[in-house]
Amino acid sequence: MFKSKNKYLRFAANAIIFLLVVFIIDQVLGRTLRHYYFTSTSGENYRTTYALDSTNADIIILGSSRASHHYVPKIIKDSLGLSCYNTGRDGNFLLFNFAVFKSIVKRYSPKVVILDLNPFELYEAANSYDGLSTLLPYYWDKPELRGIIELRSRVERYKMLSAVYPFNSKILAILKGNHGSDKDNNSNGYLQLTGSSVEKNKPGVEPLEKGEVDPNKLAAIVSMANECNQKNIRFIVVQSPKYLISRQEKEHELVNTLKKQCHFIYWDFSNEPVFRNNPAFFKDRLHLNDEGAGLFTKMVAVKIARSKIVNMDSKNVILKKKSLNRL
Repeated sequence: MFKSKNKYLRFAANAIIFLLVVFIIDQVLGRTLRHYYFTSTSGENYRTTYALDSTNADIIILGSSRASHHYVPKIIKDSLGLSCYNTGRDGNFLLFNFAVFKSIVKRYSPKVVILDLNPFELYEAANSYDGLSTLLPYYWDKPELRGIIELRSRVERYKMLSAVYPFNSKILAILKGNHGSDKDNNSNGYLQLTGSSVEKNKPGVEPLEKGEVDPNKLAAIVSMANECNQKNIRFIVVQSPKYLISRQEKEHELVNTLKKQCHFIYWDFSNEPVFRNNPAFFKDRLHLNDEGAGLFTKMVAVKIARSKIVNMDSKNVILKKKSLNRL
């Protein structure tokens, strides 16, 4: 019996040593990945970190790929005399945008926040929460984001005890960010698309969405609108152009109801004729190319100027007559 007891003690000791070794390896590797993640000088991780920690732009753009490829900060600055940063990130939707918003307004109050929103994003979808993995590296440094990140799963906070876990799927991006060539190049977050793969025919018809509206996403919009109202930030929800005929009556009604309740501005460009009749402005059916993005950004700048939603001298608005005539 004494030998049997020693056997269990040795097993327990070996298990403890094994777990300790695993813990040390996890911590060393995780800290190494963390160091290189936050020393990235290019790429999407660098742009997100800059948005969360550093930007102090007058106008902030939030959204997914339909933000990152549709809004040209340089045009906004040249047109309105207001600095602008585009925080849009491909494949990251409303809950990610909410997290970026919370981190930014904790540091300072921009003059305008523009949320590029496809109303379909309001529906329940598993990938809405999977995409929050983008925010894992910021979990410990930014307590304002923890509640959003923990929406991924009930055990998310326990997974975060691993130093490697936040960087599991980011190793290649970390390498590119430290050695890549895709630097921001003063684009302030804008990622241009060139050319067009859209067939020169009539735009397709957008499919009707099925499912339930996600209460977490509704709460995110309400929270953003309320905080903007409290801090005297103008909050504008925009649906940017697409080469599809929109059939989002129910979704538009929902956004308009939120608009009335929360007192934000809503601009819908989804069926704008100048884009619907010009496939050459699109990279694909959902994304503008650089030429289309330039024209669309000018339209947004004109609406901001004409709406007088921010204090600015009208002589700062420098929009070409040719562009104005097309709007």
